[in-house]
Amino acid sequence: MLRNLFTIRRLFDFKGRASRREWLLLQAAYMVGCMLPLFMAAALTGGGDPEKLTGASLVITMILSSMSGIIAFAGFVALLASAFRRLHDQGNSAVFLLVGLIPFIGPIITLIMMLRPGDRCENEYGPDPREPIRSADETYEVIFS
Repeated sequence: MLRNLFTIRRLFDFKGRASRREWLLLQAAYMVGCMLPLFMAAALTGGGDPEKLTGASLVITMILSSMSGIIAFAGFVALLASAFRRLHDQGNSAVFLLVGLIPFIGPIITLIMMLRPGDRCENEYGPDPREPIRSADETYEVIFS
């Protein structure tokens, strides 16, 4: 079940469908991935006190901050791909993400769209992501039994 839920090979895939659980897990992983290096850097610097920085901790802090930036950029592309797939799960085009650009209410509307349930059957973007992937033998048994 976990392999269908959140796979590395689908991180940058803009086609297909994504369940709410997959989308939420990617959101959580993104937040942790971006914030963890920053928290580690803050712990090394004593909460940002410049007097406590030594040469080594300054270099490590710069590396951790850069790592957070790289994760943020790569993660943004992965979040965009999962948002595309999430909208596809509901039978909508990814153009609906532009609603998020409306000031004040756009992000709220986008969040509501992401949390709505998807189509329970196959749609033009692919099969239901909540259905388990069947092997050829299982499909043969279902069809001919």
